Amino acid sequence: MMVKGAKIMFCIPSHVLSFIIVVILLAVIIPVLLGFYGMNFS
Repeated sequence: MMVKGAKIMFCIPSHVLSFIIVVILLAVIIPVLLGFYGMNFS
């Protein structure tokens, strides 16, 4: 199972992988920032 996952990872181009990582980071960071701003202004 782990080996199969590793093969799939290597099949994905590195620029696609980095793009996915950036999207995930944005999806995590933006709600956190909005939450902080919301607490500060409310």
